[in-house]
Parts: sequence; structure tokens; C-alpha cells
Amino acid sequence: GEKVYLCGKIDRIDIAKAKKDEQKGYLRIIDYKSGEKKLDLTKIANGIQIQLPIYMKAAKEKYSEVQPAGMFYYTLKDKIINKENPTKNSTQENDEGMVLHGMYIEEPEVLQKLERDMGQKSTVINLSKYPSGKIYRNNEKLSRDNFEKVIQMAVDSATEAVKRLNKGDISINPYKLGKDETGC
Repeated sequence: GEKVYLCGKIDRIDIAKAKKDEQKGYLRIIDYKSGEKKLDLTKIANGIQIQLPIYMKAAKEKYSEVQPAGMFYYTLKDKIINKENPTKNSTQENDEGMVLHGMYIEEPEVLQKLERDMGQKSTVINLSKYPSGKIYRNNEKLSRDNFEKVIQMAVDSATEAVKRLNKGDISINPYKLGKDETGC
């Protein structure tokens, strides 16, 4: 087959090195966005949102000594400072909105690496726990196998797009999801 090179820049790669009792460390990638963005399996499957999974594939190849933990978007927002009490951590929006949104591998070790000291609610990733410890209101949690399938879906989608371009298909065909969302 023909090789195609994609260019991009991963905004942030976090690596948690393996401890003595672990075979491999963990890899987390984060892409900073100025607007609200969340990973959507439907969009990935339809080739609309493939950037983060493609980045994860590239990071996995570069850092083969670690295994994926998660891939996330982080929305850059201005923090709101309380004028009367600047040391007080402003509004609920800061607490709610300043977390990672994305997909992670649903394994206890991964969750420990993503959020070391989680109480009822994570301050790092978008998830909370019931008092029983069961997780609710969360990012997309996937088995390791399904996480790899998501990455492969994105790769397959990029491959198909390249094949269409190589055949001369440059037709205007914006995506449409539901009634309101389009690529225009």
C-alpha cells in the first residue's frame, strides 16, 4: 500500500511510569480546545471526529513502553475570580467545566492513574461516584478492547478518505447529524 503522512500536534501527553508491580505505565493525551468539545462515538464512527484517536495511535507508536489510559479534550475557559474574595474558588462553572472530557479505559488501575485522590467527585476527569463507589455521570468508559476498536475506526476512516481522494473524489459532501448539526 501507499503511505500517507498526517501532520498534527498533540497538545499534551502525560505518562505515568510503571511501578515495580506493573508491566507497563500509562499514557494520557489531552487536546486543548477554545470551545466546548466532547468525544462522540457516532462522530468517530462516521469519520467526523478522528483527531484524538489518531493522536492516540501516534502516541502509542512513539511510546510503546506504556499503554493507553485515556484521550481527552480540555476546554480552555477564563476562570472567574470573586472580586470580594479572590482566594475563594469562584463559581460552580469553574468546578464543573474545568475537567477533562473524553474516553478512558475502564480498569481500576487506569482510574487510579487518572485521578489519584478521588472522593465522591473527580477534580480531573468528568466523573462522580455513588456512596457505594460505583461510578456515574462520566466520560465514555470503554474496555481496553473497545478503546482499541475506537482508535482503529478512526484509522479506517482516515484510510477511506485517502482512498477517495486518490480516486479523484473531491465532491462537496458535508456531514449531517440529526436535524441541526452539519459540517457547515
